[in-house]
Amino acid sequence: MSSDVGNTAADLAARNKAIILDFLAAQSDGRLSDAGKVVDPNGSWWMLTERRTATIGEYYALWEKLITNQFPDGLRLDVLDATAEDDRVAVRVESRGVMDDGTDYNNIYFFQFQLRDGLIVRAWEHGDTAHVWKTLRRRHSDATS
Repeated sequence: MSSDVGNTAADLAARNKAIILDFLAAQSDGRLSDAGKVVDPNGSWWMLTERRTATIGEYYALWEKLITNQFPDGLRLDVLDATAEDDRVAVRVESRGVMDDGTDYNNIYFFQFQLRDGLIVRAWEHGDTAHVWKTLRRRHSDATS
C-alpha cells in the first residue's frame, strides 16, 4: 500500500467537502461553537450584500446579530449541491426560517470556501441582496458596525 493513500487531490477535495457540509449543518442546527472549530477567525469572509470583506470573526458577530437574534426557531440551511476541487468547495444553499416578527425568510446562496489544513480561511457569500435588505437588515441599519 502506498504512503500516498489519502493524500491525493481527490482525497483533499473530499475531506474539504465533508468539512464544509459539517460546517453548514452546524450553523443550521445553531451549533455555532461546533462550526467555529473549522474556521480561522482571522480568515476573510466576503459578502455580496455589503460588497466588503470582513474577518471570519466579524462574520460570526454579524451572524449572531442578524440570525441568532432574529430567528427564535433557527434558520435552516439546506445544501442543494456541493462541488470540491483541491482546496476549494462551492456550495448552493437554500435558507428558510421565520423571523421573530413573523416574516418568512427564504434565500438561495452560493458560497465558495477555501480551506487550509482543515480550516476555512476564505469565504465568498452570494445571495439575493434585495431580499436580505428587506428582511434581515431592515431593523439593523448599523448591522455592518
